Amino acid sequence: MTRMYQSLDLSQAVLVRAENLHPTEKKAIRILIDEIERRTGISLQGGHTWPEHANPAIVVGNESLLNDLSAPYRECIHALPQPGKEGYRICSTHMEEMPMVFVIGNDPRGVLYGIGLLCGLLPMTIVYLIFQKLFIRSAMAGAVKG
Repeated sequence: MTRMYQSLDLSQAVLVRAENLHPTEKKAIRILIDEIERRTGISLQGGHTWPEHANPAIVVGNESLLNDLSAPYRECIHALPQPGKEGYRICSTHMEEMPMVFVIGNDPRGVLYGIGLLCGLLPMTIVYLIFQKLFIRSAMAGAVKG
């Protein structure tokens, strides 16, 4: 795992996700929304489109989501090596003054594991949500049965 830090304020963030999600990805996104709201009182809003205003964004999806991203956004993810099965990449950046966090799974379980790590890394408090600038690539050593 590779980590680099710089604080990002995500208290006004919106969630951007792909339209056609696998049930595992839908559940992972629900976990993220619920965990942020439980810890901070912030109700994460969003949908399938980019924010119209300069809101920060948390972008979640699988590798196919990358095809929908413009080149500057893809560069953040492609800076990390491709993970294996059930792997994921998490990175954060500022795009046009907007803090952005990407959780891109190699497959539905990769999305779930990436969101699980993101929830563990977010130092959330009741008033705000601050995230450290981060670049992570990880994959399971072997497939998980179940």
